[in-house]
Amino acid sequence: MKTKFDTELVDYILSGHILVNIHTYEKDRCIEEICKISNDVLKMPVYTWSLSCGWRDSQYQQVNPDREFPSAEDALMELKEMPENSIFIMKDYQIYLTKETYDKYDIITSMLYEMQNHLNMNNSIILFVGPILSIPEQLKYEITLMEFDLPSPERIEILIRSVCENVKTQDGSSFKLKEEFLERLVYACKGMTQQQILDKVSLVLRKTKGLETEAIDLLLSEKCMIIKQSGILSYRENKDGDLNIVGGYDNIKSHIMIDKKCLSKEAREYGIDPPKGILLVGVPGAGKSLLCRCIAAEFDLPLLIFDVGSIMDQFVGNSEAKMRSAIKLIESVSPCVVMLDEIEKGFGGNSLDGGTSKRVFGYFLTWLSDRKDSVYVVATANNVSNLPIEFCRKGRFDEIFGLLLPNASEREQILRIHLEKRNKADILSDTDYKQIAMKTENFSGAEIEQLIISSMKNCFVSNKPMCVDTLIDTCCDIKTLYDFDGDAVRNIINWVKKHAKNSSNEKEINRESRKVVI
Repeated sequence: MKTKFDTELVDYILSGHILVNIHTYEKDRCIEEICKISNDVLKMPVYTWSLSCGWRDSQYQQVNPDREFPSAEDALMELKEMPENSIFIMKDYQIYLTKETYDKYDIITSMLYEMQNHLNMNNSIILFVGPILSIPEQLKYEITLMEFDLPSPERIEILIRSVCENVKTQDGSSFKLKEEFLERLVYACKGMTQQQILDKVSLVLRKTKGLETEAIDLLLSEKCMIIKQSGILSYRENKDGDLNIVGGYDNIKSHIMIDKKCLSKEAREYGIDPPKGILLVGVPGAGKSLLCRCIAAEFDLPLLIFDVGSIMDQFVGNSEAKMRSAIKLIESVSPCVVMLDEIEKGFGGNSLDGGTSKRVFGYFLTWLSDRKDSVYVVATANNVSNLPIEFCRKGRFDEIFGLLLPNASEREQILRIHLEKRNKADILSDTDYKQIAMKTENFSGAEIEQLIISSMKNCFVSNKPMCVDTLIDTCCDIKTLYDFDGDAVRNIINWVKKHAKNSSNEKEINRESRKVVI
């Protein structure tokens, strides 16, 4: 099956490109694909170099078997003696192109620059294959970047079937896959490399003796660990409740329910692009992270938590590589919900990093605007003063919602939700709920939850029944964020009122007069 990678590589080679950097963690599968393209279409010999074996031909025979310790410099010198009209693959050679990882990088980059004429005259090309994206400044405009994608759904299906064919039952026949589980199995494997798919499908088949619901759940658990190893993303199944466990925010809930319908196949056929997502800005403790998790549960999609702060790496070029890898993994797992928590901490701007933050941020902004996959992004921000203005432009997100401190009716909803969660909802009457809601003005949702937790602890230790009086007494002991720094909270509220859409139905809450304005 012809892929986008196949088409692009053929085009690059036949159009005379000389240096191409193929970004991938699946070096062997990528090389296998390149050899297949060469045999089927280009009819060019393929030679592969690695530090451990030096140059090898398509039959895995060493070109210079007498050389005991191949070096990066020798690799380029020997290349001049190789046949014309060839494809030269260099595994993990990118490590020799930067001063942070190789002290003779200047010699290597100079040799590569001078070698371009030789390769051009011989109709040959060098393909750097590996997970590193670093390109030296001297070769910035000489090297073309390509991405080698993770296995497609069609490829995953082939791999799953191949595992089943190699597993024998007690009567000696191949394991028979139940077709009704195939689509879910393929989805559970999305985002894995080919080897990981083969390993994990074999593992769950051995553990469960079948590829059904239990195996799918186990595959998803294995994928959680694989994604977590990236250090950038974590994978979370939608274990939380849906939007019903969120108090207030009626406007957000209405927006989410519309987007839920627009994520469907019918919406695509109607001509609607997949919704991009929302940006949540507001005071700390207002429930932004909870909303992210509940949105994923409402959509019945997995949640990928993107730790933007971990992207910035000490080595120039690694940050860009990490960002590309993260986005590539997100797209391979789609449809999904991506949570960008406290986005201003990752993209607040660092003038001391040589411009890395700006480059990574620019790449990320481009992806936010241009993405076509069903990736619903929910970003949150507390410190709005550090939020780059470009991030708020229409097209990055479908809407920006402001989360203020909850009003009286919302506080009552939040109280009910947290008490129901703890099987204590019946201890209060409707009048009690309203009374406590009035006593908790300027409390955030998180602070209301803490009020209930503290009250329950006190009642348990003192062996007293929980009632409205114990909750009211505990209110006096809790110092809210508004009490600590009212000016900071008011600054956030003012920014939200000016730049964001109200998340609640009420038009405005006047914090100075403490009256609700309809």
